[in-house]
Amino acid sequence: MAELIDVVRSDSRSISHYTKVLGPGILGAAAAIGGSHLVASTQAGAIYGWQLVGLILLVNLLKYPFFQIGARYTMAAEETLIQGYDRIGRGYLYLFTALNIVASVISTAGVAMLCGSILGLFIGDSLTVTQLSMIVLAGSLVFLITGHYKALDKVAKWVIVGLAVATVTAVCIALNKGGVAPPDFVSPSPWNMASVGFLVALMGWMPAPIELSTWNSVWLRQKKSLNQSLDYKDALVDFNVGYITSTLLALAFVALGALVLHGSGTSFASSGIGFAHQLVNVYASVIGEWSRWLIALIAFLCMFSTTITVLDGYSRALSECFVQFQQAQGSGPTGTGSRYTYPLMIAMGIISAFIIMFFKGALLAMLELAMISAFISALVFAWLNYRLMKLPQVPKQYRLGRGMALLSWVGIVFFTGFNLLFGYWYVFVK
Repeated sequence: MAELIDVVRSDSRSISHYTKVLGPGILGAAAAIGGSHLVASTQAGAIYGWQLVGLILLVNLLKYPFFQIGARYTMAAEETLIQGYDRIGRGYLYLFTALNIVASVISTAGVAMLCGSILGLFIGDSLTVTQLSMIVLAGSLVFLITGHYKALDKVAKWVIVGLAVATVTAVCIALNKGGVAPPDFVSPSPWNMASVGFLVALMGWMPAPIELSTWNSVWLRQKKSLNQSLDYKDALVDFNVGYITSTLLALAFVALGALVLHGSGTSFASSGIGFAHQLVNVYASVIGEWSRWLIALIAFLCMFSTTITVLDGYSRALSECFVQFQQAQGSGPTGTGSRYTYPLMIAMGIISAFIIMFFKGALLAMLELAMISAFISALVFAWLNYRLMKLPQVPKQYRLGRGMALLSWVGIVFFTGFNLLFGYWYVFVK
């Protein structure tokens, strides 16, 4: 992340310039600050206190090169990551597409269910979580089909700012009050085989699934079509701002869990609306009862933005894949690949609705499935992104330096080791 400092120091452009070019990186943050932050990070702090702060920072660091490649490769090679995967080999593009088809509907179902659960705070018990989730999915589709990219770009920035201000405020007040755990409370240890499932789920969406890097790549091309002055430095600054924001907010949610819930004897409700009530109660108990509905509104807008972003990102990435299949392997840019985007959005919404009906409001089980599947596939996406930077389409000055290359290999080894450990845990321990 030191590259962000180097880029800013070497550039005389104003802050207002970067405010205008921010977009794809902020959309990435909007997608990341969803289930991984509101649920997994808060749970990590509530169950284990501060013990998992180091692991969260480590995972964010190890995933950093693979996410950054989304911006780096797109601007250097002037094509999307998906086109790059096809250059490596058509089989890799088929693999990427298959994994994304599965991930798209699982992730969409997970974030829509969480958003529907928060919506239930306003509507009450008149509708089930399943019905509320359907409303969220339908609303997201209407928003995307009628509002398109520009509206999504503008909304995401303000939602992230609102959530960040509320969360940081709550953390500062909670720090001043101190934790609720009694002095003799002994925190459970996460460093044992029984906790492997939770750790893998936490890391899967921390800060987001690695395939999100392809969304950044597609969004970046779309942003460049709207702003021709966008260059390599702009793209890196935009990415870093979004990534650092999502990392810091992940720590803020851990802090909230550790300060307000850890040692209190409160266990998380498995039902969607039950968990939504607990989440809002965390803020209200710290900031004050007056903030309850304001926080509920911000949380809903955050998850609605996340649902929209997930639908948009997966559908655009998959549309790009289907267009690329119609080209000769290794061909250059193919255009926007938008012809399949809206049909894919609708198909994803329908299939996600069936998945939600299957889980019948069991929010935490739904999110756990999505997070674990994201970690298992992370190894594939990490290797593909690393491999892209060695293609001849990437000029030498844009390739990974020694430090970033080493960090990439450490990340690949880490994901490999934890996948093997998870496999052992699933077969012999669970």
